[in-house]
Amino acid sequence: MKDLLWRLVLVIFVIVAVFVTMCTLSKNDYNVMQFGDKIWLISNKKMGNYPENKLLIIKEDKKNVKLNDEVFYYHESNDGNNVEYGKITAINNNSYTIDNEEIEKSMVISSNNNIKEVAVLGTILSVLTSRTGYLCLIILPILLAFVYQIVLIIKELNKDTKTSKKTK
Repeated sequence: MKDLLWRLVLVIFVIVAVFVTMCTLSKNDYNVMQFGDKIWLISNKKMGNYPENKLLIIKEDKKNVKLNDEVFYYHESNDGNNVEYGKITAINNNSYTIDNEEIEKSMVISSNNNIKEVAVLGTILSVLTSRTGYLCLIILPILLAFVYQIVLIIKELNKDTKTSKKTK
């Protein structure tokens, strides 16, 4: 029973580790996870009606954006690249005016209509995909398991050498 429990814990850990690694490696230049035409955004601040620390799954749809739509868009600044939320106040040839700022049409991700919210997973993924979280909760347990296996191998080798010396 104890062996079965350990195997179950190991399988769950491996699944979580693979999922978190996949999420971490799929981050784009704007520090959001991108899987095909879906973007997983962990809101680090309140964005419109979306509270902080929620996972927002946004389906990319740049074509169906209209005047007065609230949209998510990529924003480049001196502070770094990130995703912002704002309302389109004007449409120009190659850009939108969003909250009194000119944004290229290619930088818009989607309107407010193509979003699914996941409440608890945002906070969990935020911790697990951070550098410290990944190190402490994924890398360190793997390293400890590796060292434990080496210790077991050394003990087994020492036991074999002692039994072989006794038989001689």
